[in-house]
Amino acid sequence: MASLLAAPLEQAEIDELLSLFPDFTGQVPDEARYWDKKDLELFLGSNGQLRPKESVRAGMATCPLLSRARQRLAELKVGEATAEYRSWCRHLLERKPVHALPSAAECSPVQRVDRAPAVPKVPVVLQRSKDWCGAGWNLDFWKAHSQSMWWTCRARSPVFESDRKAADCADLEGAPAEYVDYARVLQQMDPDCKEDNAMAFPRFCMGNWCPFIGPEGKRLLERHWRELTPAGVKDMSPRWIKLFTNIFNMEWSEFLARFYKVALGAPGCISRLHVSNNG
Repeated sequence: MASLLAAPLEQAEIDELLSLFPDFTGQVPDEARYWDKKDLELFLGSNGQLRPKESVRAGMATCPLLSRARQRLAELKVGEATAEYRSWCRHLLERKPVHALPSAAECSPVQRVDRAPAVPKVPVVLQRSKDWCGAGWNLDFWKAHSQSMWWTCRARSPVFESDRKAADCADLEGAPAEYVDYARVLQQMDPDCKEDNAMAFPRFCMGNWCPFIGPEGKRLLERHWRELTPAGVKDMSPRWIKLFTNIFNMEWSEFLARFYKVALGAPGCISRLHVSNNG
């Protein structure tokens, strides 16, 4: 039986078991690091035919990125989730409706507009146009268009230089396509963000991802960068980037690509309150 909370098997332990079954010709799956030794022995002895029950049932409780996340937390000796996530779990449990805040007497919706005002005076939410080029850029889209990319996922996002606790500094590398699978596993296995499941289904956010710096993303940006700016917003970034790069004889589109960022977050992932440096 797979143990979600146990420390993963070391590679040396797996290699030792493999040496006991020289006739095994299959591949040891990533999630096997979280199996009991007896289950792994049964798997190897059956040449991959017999797996732990949790691993063969529909909607199994793991995926490559989730397995690495559990392993990373075990390596860092992290025993609890971040303070923000624990607070969010309790808020979901205690507050109905969810937008009700304990310290606010009243919450009112932010005004929604189709076009940004020339001189903003109050917060507004720009409604997405049906004709906007990014309207269909959902999880399946990013999974298909980021196969060759790699990014850093963090337990707290964005990272802050004064973070010290292991739970706050935990990070791991992963591909956006892997992250999509991870987000869907968490949505299936822990949709209510239960605090008791915080270590079995840890939350990592893929924040500040620059999707347009790779070959596929570069072609995508070349086709759509003029259409990405919301209606009513005057974006002078391309003009200033061109002036800067012309002086140093550099490719301006490579710098422009780094100004566009996408955040992928599984259910329960929280972006901490922050302001951008030099922004």
